[in-house]
Amino acid sequence: MGQFGINAIEATKLLKSGYKSAEQAWYESAETYISEPSRDKDCPRIAFLGLCAAGLVVGVSPNTVKLIDSKNGNYAVKAVELLVANHNLARQGKTKLWELVMSELKENWNKAQNGQMDVVMTLWEKNLIVVEST
Repeated sequence: MGQFGINAIEATKLLKSGYKSAEQAWYESAETYISEPSRDKDCPRIAFLGLCAAGLVVGVSPNTVKLIDSKNGNYAVKAVELLVANHNLARQGKTKLWELVMSELKENWNKAQNGQMDVVMTLWEKNLIVVEST
């Protein structure tokens, strides 16, 4: 579990406590949980927002996001679909999951993941992904 995954957990807690904006919750928790040089990284933030927008984060309304159709959000949603279809993928790690996501979406599998799978895997491991709606 890396800093982006931890931040996703904390942002989820903020949303469950009444925050109305997933983006605001992400940035608020990032002040504490993400190192300063990495706080503005779009890839993990958009992955989290994509999961929220898709209704895939437990206890978080899709209405907390004014998003977006984005590659990073799509990567995260596809990763959840793959995990739901095969729970054993979680044991194979972020790199393997990323390779499968890239393959499924017909993207260059050599493209480096940039925190998106940390967000997905951490929320998955903490049972914060809605499994039945995918």
